[in-house]
Amino acid sequence: MTIGRKLGIAYGTILLILLVSSMVTWLLLHNLQGLETIVTPSNIVPIVMLSMVLQTAIYGGVWIWLLNRSIRGSVKHLINGIKRIGDEQFDQPIAVNEDDEFALIAQSINLMSQNLKQAHEQLESRNRELETVLQDSALVSNANQANHRKFLTLVNTLVDSVITINHQGIIQYANPATEKLFGYESHELMGHNISILMPQDMHVRHHQSLQKQVRRHETVHLHATREVEGVRKDGSRFMLSLSVGQFELDGDVYFTGILRDVTEAKRLDEQLRLAKETAERSSRELASANLELENSVEVANELAIKAARSEKTKSEFLANMSHEIRTPLNAIMGMTQLLLESELNSDQRELSQVIHRAGETLISLVNDILDLSKIDAGKVELENIEFDLHRHLSDVLSMVSERLASKQLDCCLVLSP
Repeated sequence: MTIGRKLGIAYGTILLILLVSSMVTWLLLHNLQGLETIVTPSNIVPIVMLSMVLQTAIYGGVWIWLLNRSIRGSVKHLINGIKRIGDEQFDQPIAVNEDDEFALIAQSINLMSQNLKQAHEQLESRNRELETVLQDSALVSNANQANHRKFLTLVNTLVDSVITINHQGIIQYANPATEKLFGYESHELMGHNISILMPQDMHVRHHQSLQKQVRRHETVHLHATREVEGVRKDGSRFMLSLSVGQFELDGDVYFTGILRDVTEAKRLDEQLRLAKETAERSSRELASANLELENSVEVANELAIKAARSEKTKSEFLANMSHEIRTPLNAIMGMTQLLLESELNSDQRELSQVIHRAGETLISLVNDILDLSKIDAGKVELENIEFDLHRHLSDVLSMVSERLASKQLDCCLVLSP
């Protein structure tokens, strides 16, 4: 129902009320006449004025009440729809009455509700995407933090010194091995220039080299390792191997160096060099000794060959001589045997027997000489022959007794029984 129609109904209702009020006024006037009251214009005017005021008040009140009721219902309907939108109840649009003057507003509110619904859905989708991104970022951040902790743990447990400086040479990080290597505490290194760890004559040159490297914008790789001299807190110097790497972080250039004390290694290298020189010298001496030994062996072989030849000659000589000696000995033995078979007195026979036994002994000696040659030739053979010690000793004494007597020497033989 439109507002115009509602106002028409209200207008009819007001006319009805005016009719009723007119009738009430007439009744009042009639009652006054019945009371025999003098009706004069002065008496009627207040009553008429009161009736007109009453009619106007009733007319205005009814008009306002009807108009307010009509508008308030439509507005309340719109307000409820807006509240539902505020409560995000986008699926409950405002009912639109085509005959109502508020239909255009309701349609606009419904369109706004649909737009808000789409925007809300897009916002929720973006929020979900953002939550996913935040979750992924949190996971990545946690992973980065875990990796960072692992990296720090790894670097802090290294036996080599690790130092990071900025482009001005200010120390940004130093692991515990650095403190042990140089004798400084961590707070004594952080924020100080790296030059405190190097000799005085290296300060200017290192600073110039650092600035030159920064201006060149070239990356330094860890492949190049060189030896430098370091200075401990107590002022003592020592040799270091140094490898340097360069990186950028948030637009700033940093350098990381890995240092190792090579004092002991250089000492071992020097010992190894000396040992190598000694070994080479010993090798040369050994080669010379081997050459001399080879020469000595050759000489010894030649001497051995000569000795073998000499031994062969000696053996041949002894063999020949033994045969040559045997011939006259056999003759002497034969003659002595014939002499013993002839008639001899006791002294002659004893002397002949001594000569015979001496000949046998001489033949035995010749045979022994031949046995020596057999020993040299490796052909000796042992014999089991009876031996009379008393008789041999008596023969020896008989052979030398005459010579000893001529020298006025006494000789006697005493044998145990």
